[in-house]
Amino acid sequence: MAEPDVTQSQGVREIEKGATFEVWRSPTGALRLDWTRQGAVLETLLGYGHQEFANVIVRRWEALRRTGVQILILADFSEMPNYDSPVRTTQQEWILKHRPSVIQPFHVLSRSKMVGMAVAVANLALGGMITAHTQRTTFDVVVKKAGLGPNPQMPSLQDS
Repeated sequence: MAEPDVTQSQGVREIEKGATFEVWRSPTGALRLDWTRQGAVLETLLGYGHQEFANVIVRRWEALRRTGVQILILADFSEMPNYDSPVRTTQQEWILKHRPSVIQPFHVLSRSKMVGMAVAVANLALGGMITAHTQRTTFDVVVKKAGLGPNPQMPSLQDS
């Protein structure tokens, strides 16, 4: 018997899915995951980063890890001004547990000072595994090299 998706009962729901992407919504935020079979994963967060998004993200990482590929994490947090603490801690714990499965460095784009501080804290906890970007152009170069399209289409937060 499959486990129920508890995110559904907490206001986070999947609104779109394709072969290599999925989009999730909450009342005040959105998450889009894009990935390649080679293990690159782009997580794009818009609006408020709800803790349930972290569970969705690590489930995708885990699914890719089980295929035997190393995971290249690319996180676009440029439109996320604030977040629940588990968005950082859940991902950080998974990365620490599965460090050999993660390509280093991984890349994070942020504009918010609060999110930037969280990236710095995570980078300390992870022993310097993160390359932090504040300019979209440098981040997009990495995303394109990984075989993904930068700036994926995100849902409007007014469409609730």
